[in-house]
Amino acid sequence: MRLNEKGNITRLGIFFFYDNDGIVDDYVMYMLEDMVLNTTHNIVVCNGKLTEEGKKRFETLPNTDILVRENKGFDVWAYKSALEYYGWDVLDTYDEIFMYNFTIMGPIGHFSTMFQEMNQRDLDFWGITIHNGAPFDPWGNMEDGTIPIHIQSHFIAVRNEMIRSEKFHKYWDERPMINRYEDAVGLHEAIFTGIFEKAGYKWDVYVDTEGLVEQTFYPLFNMPVDLIKNRNCPIFKRKLFINDLTGTIQENANLPARELFDYLDKETDYNTDMIIEHLLRSANLRDLMNGLNLNYILEDIPSEKKVNRKNKCGIFISTIGWENHFYEYCELLKNVPDDVDVYLAVEENNKHYEEGKIQICCIGKDAEKFELLAYFEDKIKAYDVVCLIDSYDEDTFAAYNVLSAKELLYREMLESKGYIERVLSLFEENQRLGMLIPNAPVHGEYQSLAEQDWKRSYKQVKEFVNKYQLAVDVRKEKESPVAMGNCCWVRTDILETYLQMHKGAVEEEIAKNRKNWSYLLPLIAQSRGKFTANVCPKLIGQNLLNTFYGYRYANIMNTNYYNIAAEVYYDVGEGFKVEEVKKVAYKVKVFHKEKVEIKLRVPANTKYIRFDPCEGFMCVCSNIKCNVEGIKIHNTNGIRFGKEDLFLTKDPQYIFEGDFSNTRVLIITMENISIFWSENGLEKEMKDIFKEREELIGAVQHLLKDRKKLDDETKTANVTINELKEKNKQLENEISAIKATKSWRWTSWFRKGK
Repeated sequence: MRLNEKGNITRLGIFFFYDNDGIVDDYVMYMLEDMVLNTTHNIVVCNGKLTEEGKKRFETLPNTDILVRENKGFDVWAYKSALEYYGWDVLDTYDEIFMYNFTIMGPIGHFSTMFQEMNQRDLDFWGITIHNGAPFDPWGNMEDGTIPIHIQSHFIAVRNEMIRSEKFHKYWDERPMINRYEDAVGLHEAIFTGIFEKAGYKWDVYVDTEGLVEQTFYPLFNMPVDLIKNRNCPIFKRKLFINDLTGTIQENANLPARELFDYLDKETDYNTDMIIEHLLRSANLRDLMNGLNLNYILEDIPSEKKVNRKNKCGIFISTIGWENHFYEYCELLKNVPDDVDVYLAVEENNKHYEEGKIQICCIGKDAEKFELLAYFEDKIKAYDVVCLIDSYDEDTFAAYNVLSAKELLYREMLESKGYIERVLSLFEENQRLGMLIPNAPVHGEYQSLAEQDWKRSYKQVKEFVNKYQLAVDVRKEKESPVAMGNCCWVRTDILETYLQMHKGAVEEEIAKNRKNWSYLLPLIAQSRGKFTANVCPKLIGQNLLNTFYGYRYANIMNTNYYNIAAEVYYDVGEGFKVEEVKKVAYKVKVFHKEKVEIKLRVPANTKYIRFDPCEGFMCVCSNIKCNVEGIKIHNTNGIRFGKEDLFLTKDPQYIFEGDFSNTRVLIITMENISIFWSENGLEKEMKDIFKEREELIGAVQHLLKDRKKLDDETKTANVTINELKEKNKQLENEISAIKATKSWRWTSWFRKGK
């Protein structure tokens, strides 16, 4: 049916909303305020909580109902709940119903353009964008193992004839509960289009991507600028900016998110600050840094170009522990612009150092207890933006080639006068910028730095975040946004917030948190609506790229060895504590069998040890054993085949049980371990194998039972046969005796005569 032939179109908009904190951000209201201009009535269905302020924002929308329900069933049951809220008698009166959700942002332009175009098309249901399907099933719940072409469920509109149909009513009335994201897609989004197409209903999408079928499975995710610029797409995906980097680079080169952001910022009227505001509040900081490629590679500002700065800037440096390299690194201070103040904390043996207007602060007998932020707290408050370069323990990095790592980090902060001018101009240009941090070195043994990412700081950082209610996402499995080497450029209001949080705290807590300031400051910045980005001069950026290629080539020449991290957890009577994991690195080839030996120090009072042989990979592990007699090794989530354990999960686990009281070093040996990889693991396949195994065991047990019954019946039958044979023999003897008598002979003769 065509809606443009109707004089007054009645249209119901069903909007599904979810936010972990129940907050309604500006991007949501911007989209809804434009969308409701095209509707007769609306309903907002909120899964989970909704703040009072958020509810008031929704209430400003005309002709809008608000339904808050428990957070279950994902978007599918949110839509189902809205349909049940009105009932089919009411719903059947609408010319069109459309269901859409918070996972999209927009509009670019106005939705009215889209509705006017689609009103002219003779359709039963339609959407904005299409998924081109795929020859595989990442969710494990598609009937034929492939993804069909389908309308994406972030917006689906249905017209009256289909709304009133028994097929549509039955589809929603019989929707099963959705318990995971994979089923929301596999049991609704991916099949909805096919079900109603087979029932004879006509469909289409607003954005024409037919020519992209051979280029991408997911046009809106992989080619958003093309869709907006050349195909009038009014929306884009929120997830694009924060998608897990590992998943993103399976599909593209991680350029679309930043290209989209820049296009929106420079070529459209869409306010990109709404994107940053929302993501800083709701997303993991590292995901945002990865998604938007928050890496500034800067060229010097020409010396003749005068920079007019509003921000007052200072540099605070501790040289404690630099020892004989003090003067070498102080050469960088000659690069500081004249209007930037420098404070230098030095040890007694360097107290006579003088270099222009640098203010020297000599640290005497308490040098070992010196804390940069505490010492310079009052002076820092006088500036808007400061550079911090704090001394750190040598074990922050591996011992190999430490000097070149230090040089790299400090040059990323103070490469040249023109470079520093360019850094400071970033803070002038972007008020959302809170911190600039250096890129981590990747040479030598620093290649494996990511495996030690959070080190021992995660638990303390998490406690700090929870105590001060920073409302930021901190997860150990995500790479930390650490100010590497205790170096950064930062706005002082972030530092003041950090220092203020310690007022009244006990000295032990203050010392613990100040040791972790390089982890905490980016999170405090995020909680204040500021983002953190990496920064480096052009030469170092070129060098890091070249080093990366060298690292990749070295891996290839090293026959594709992978750095693997085994994870170890100890139970000393209080259960396993996830935050106290110990990681042990080793190298193996993918798809090759490798013998691996791992040595662990066993803490006192250890009751159990959990050993995850290869976090992030699936594996086959053969003949695992340890050096302590009597220790039982339990395979907790794998399949045992003789001496081999097959793990089709990316979190394989063993539990070691026994007496560890006299053990200080535990040596775990895996005779062979072969790792392999899948994006989502094969948990479903593993469950199916377990199910099939149980069914097979049941069948075998049934056969054994039947065999026993048959054996028992056979034994009984054999006894009966033997008895019959014995009776038959007795009868034969009796018959022979009878035939030998005169009576039998006379009787026989008489019968023959007759």
